[in-house]
Amino acid sequence: MEKDQQPEEILNSREAVTRESGKKGLNLPSAIIIAAIIIASSIFINRGNAGSLGQSSETPLDLVADVTEEDVVRGDPKADITIIEYADFSCGYCAKYHPTLQQIVNESEGKVRWVYRHLPIFNKEAAIASSCVGKLGGDSAFWTYADSLYLNKDKFSSDFYRSEAVKLGIEEAQYDYCIGDQILKSKIDREFTEARLLLGFNATPYTVIVDKAGRKFSFAGALPYTELKVAIDGLAK
Repeated sequence: MEKDQQPEEILNSREAVTRESGKKGLNLPSAIIIAAIIIASSIFINRGNAGSLGQSSETPLDLVADVTEEDVVRGDPKADITIIEYADFSCGYCAKYHPTLQQIVNESEGKVRWVYRHLPIFNKEAAIASSCVGKLGGDSAFWTYADSLYLNKDKFSSDFYRSEAVKLGIEEAQYDYCIGDQILKSKIDREFTEARLLLGFNATPYTVIVDKAGRKFSFAGALPYTELKVAIDGLAK
């Protein structure tokens, strides 16, 4: 933010973010910056429709499942701020958003953790493959695998998913067995049901931010780094 610019001037210059579905949402970056400013003053926005950063008074954010050992986490597991991303590996906006979240976590000095949950609107096979890598290789392997998938969306195939898993030290036979694991598939189905049916998230990526007081805020779309950083910094105060 330039010193001479007022927040209103910056907000008015922002364009609305387009959802993955192709529908234009509200002015997400504006809402994020407004929320950060207001939150810093201990006043809260109570709108939770897609396109704004809102608390759960008008949205079912209380239905967002708590983070458990079943979740894959990037960053300090005890971080004050939690970013829960609902995403699909075949989603173009998710691929664009992925390095933004990486940068946020890497620069947070342990204050932010990132939880990945599957909302496979387009590609359930990649969700299963990545979950198998996480199950067999741990969270670190999952995130390395996820990074690779988002960088190689044009190569997606069953053979590619397998070969990328093997590169991470996963035995091919174990991977092939895991692909048919019904318990693992049920976990992905639960995450999909939570996001799509209970919470009404109909686009990817969809983000829920939980602050250290347990308040939940949500928005749809691939926010640029600068807007998301403002929101995170505001919630961390």
